This record gives sequence, structure tokens and C-alpha cells, in this order.
Amino acid sequence: MAGSQQQVLLDAGPGELAPDSIWIYRFYDPDSGSFGADPKPYDIGHAAKGLANFIALVRSKTLGNPWFIW
Repeated sequence: MAGSQQQVLLDAGPGELAPDSIWIYRFYDPDSGSFGADPKPYDIGHAAKGLANFIALVRSKTLGNPWFIW
């Protein structure tokens, strides 16, 4: 993929991305400071909600399966 990986994810249509693609949550978290702004203090509740939203977004773009490999 070329360009902003976050933008690729946001611009993809439902089911458009390969289900075996890999996405890293903290890289795309604006609170982490990855985008040049000062990072915000870490809050586990806020992070958990953000992760749940990110997983839902990725699954909607990839039509990922509801199972996990640990």
C-alpha cells in the first residue's frame, strides 16, 4: 500500500481490504503522539474504547472472521 496507512483504512469500502491484512492500533491512535502532537496521559478506559472502535473499523473494512488465534 502507498500513502497514509490510516487514510487507506478510512477510505476503503466495506470488505475491500484483505482479511489477512495487519493493522497496529497504537500507531493510528492520535493520543499516542505519533502524529507530532504532545501525547495525552494514558487512560486504560479510553484506550480500551479506542481499541474496540478500531477493531470494529478494521473488521468492517476487511470482513474479518470473528475468531482469534492466540
